[in-house]
Amino acid sequence: LFNDLERVVTFVRETLRCDICCIAGHSMGAMPVLRHAWEQTQQHHQQQQKDEKIKKDPAEENGIDERETLSTTTNTTGKKMNVPCYVNLAGRCYQSPNGHYIDSLSQSKRDELLQHKKFELQSQGQRRRVVTEQDIKERDQYDSSFVKNIHDSVSVLTIHGDADTVVDVTNAKKFDEFIPNHKLCIIQNADHNFNGLKYMDNIVDAVGLFLHKNAGV
Repeated sequence: LFNDLERVVTFVRETLRCDICCIAGHSMGAMPVLRHAWEQTQQHHQQQQKDEKIKKDPAEENGIDERETLSTTTNTTGKKMNVPCYVNLAGRCYQSPNGHYIDSLSQSKRDELLQHKKFELQSQGQRRRVVTEQDIKERDQYDSSFVKNIHDSVSVLTIHGDADTVVDVTNAKKFDEFIPNHKLCIIQNADHNFNGLKYMDNIVDAVGLFLHKNAGV
């Protein structure tokens, strides 16, 4: 998922030549979004180091990749980041790997995985998702501890429903504890999918205020 997100971001920035003020992800999609926030801060630090070298030795400028000079958005801290804001919708805060996801599956799902290398998982409503062996391997490697290292020049908003039975709201509170520059919005009585369109106004209002404050839009 992260690689897919990175390709989309690269296309929007380099081909469409557009600035990106925010990236949002829901549930499992929130993890690559938060990882992008972390990766970006690491790249930003590297760029700052290169800029310092250029000041000391202008010859260093020839080694700078053209992509690193693309336009960026300035957040409220005054520091420039390619994407200043991120929104985490009902994401799960994974701790250091503890056990294996396959251990939580029913015997029938394990048998199906062994025989077909995949199985079908039904979520809320009629939605169905195919889970592969690779998905399980990646799931076992998930660890959200990197969010603690997201630089405070990047702003993160977490929106979670307190009636979420898929990803408990305590996950949102963990993100609030771990992420340096973080805003938490808990929507009363909302489930994992925010009850369809029922709480859309709440989400739009929260995101709008967040972007106005942190990205100036």
